[in-house]
Amino acid sequence: MSKQEISNGLTRRDFVAAFLAMTGATVSLRASSLDALPKGAGYLLLDTDIGFPDVSLVLDDNRRFERLPEGKNQRLITLPAGEYQWQEVRVPYFDFAHVLSVSDDDRWGFRVSEGHVNYAGSIVVGQRRTRRSVDVSVLNRCAQVRTAAVRRWARELESAPLVWSGLYPDPFFERAMRGESS
Repeated sequence: MSKQEISNGLTRRDFVAAFLAMTGATVSLRASSLDALPKGAGYLLLDTDIGFPDVSLVLDDNRRFERLPEGKNQRLITLPAGEYQWQEVRVPYFDFAHVLSVSDDDRWGFRVSEGHVNYAGSIVVGQRRTRRSVDVSVLNRCAQVRTAAVRRWARELESAPLVWSGLYPDPFFERAMRGESS
């Protein structure tokens, strides 16, 4: 076995890629990554603002995003086109976790459009938490998110445009994406 192989012929690169895929992590994208977007798929721009580490999110297809980092973060996640609903937000509190069910709250639903980067709101978990409550919300921060996404993925957004995909229409977001002023 060569130094680069871990076991069963897997290279370190394959192992790291598999680990990142299992944890829902996404590495910075290159234009070739978007060209390889599977037919019938799009990207979800997951924007989070978390007040402390180890928050987890669960989607309705049982996809889990575990141990999300503290602070403001963005990642692109490949998903088949369609309708989705966040199911749970898990927030640590000492030795146990708050499990906030959001499955019946329409504000936590979104759609993924094929060939697009889809923004459905920013998931915000505040620092305030007690035994019985936790500060969790989904907010439309399209102006901030658009600015950060264009700075980070400008070339990629040329071939997969950024669109609003939250529950309620957002005419401001649409105008901002066309470069119009309010």
